[in-house]
Amino acid sequence: MRQLKHIVFFILQPLLLPMLCSCDEGDIIEEFKLQLSDGYAVAIEGQPQGLDSWPEGYNMAVAGFAQGDSFPAIAKQYNSYTTKDGVFTLNSIPENVSTIEVCVLSSINKRMATIKKLIDVDRESGNIEINQAVTFNAADIDCRMFTALQNNIFTRKCAGCHGQGEKPAAGLYLTEGKSYENLYKKLSAKDNTTSRVEPSDAENSMLYKVLSTEAVAGVTSWHYDHSKFCTESELKIIKDWINSGAENQ
Repeated sequence: MRQLKHIVFFILQPLLLPMLCSCDEGDIIEEFKLQLSDGYAVAIEGQPQGLDSWPEGYNMAVAGFAQGDSFPAIAKQYNSYTTKDGVFTLNSIPENVSTIEVCVLSSINKRMATIKKLIDVDRESGNIEINQAVTFNAADIDCRMFTALQNNIFTRKCAGCHGQGEKPAAGLYLTEGKSYENLYKKLSAKDNTTSRVEPSDAENSMLYKVLSTEAVAGVTSWHYDHSKFCTESELKIIKDWINSGAENQ
């Protein structure tokens, strides 16, 4: 009987799929589930802001990661050349993938920053649970380098002291919407001869100095050692962002 049920399911599957995926007047179904199996795909329509803005040595990609991995199980470069006729597609995603995201990979294919997580897999049920359409809108994706710094570092690690309380530490706001104007060519409150971010000069930018060394010459009043704050990958992104002009576009 159990075998017969499987046979009936596969016979009816082609007939059921159009009904599950169809919609009135072209509307897209926003929530549904697909069986976890090889061969499913995601697509992104349009081109997001800052897609080709990262310096040499970084690769923008749409990638699938197994749980806990920093190296993707599948990845495809995401740039203006791989977006054919305004649509980017990643096909044949393997079943061991737990998350699919727009991300930045290093030259050795290691994830350095997440730009936007597209899909999370519900492994307990054996399904891929998609909380929006399989086709994503590029207008919802911001690939700018500074945005990656904000989301992955400043908001997660810095904003608690620098902006979320009544008075930001060292007078520096690192909250979203305020951080860039508080960094770019703004003199440090600890050393009024040094900019927090000096474009194209990370070594003489207070932000990079504080995060990369235990002690900064002429500055003695840090509350704690900031040099343990960032990972090696995060520190490299900050340095390269500054040295490439420290832009926010």
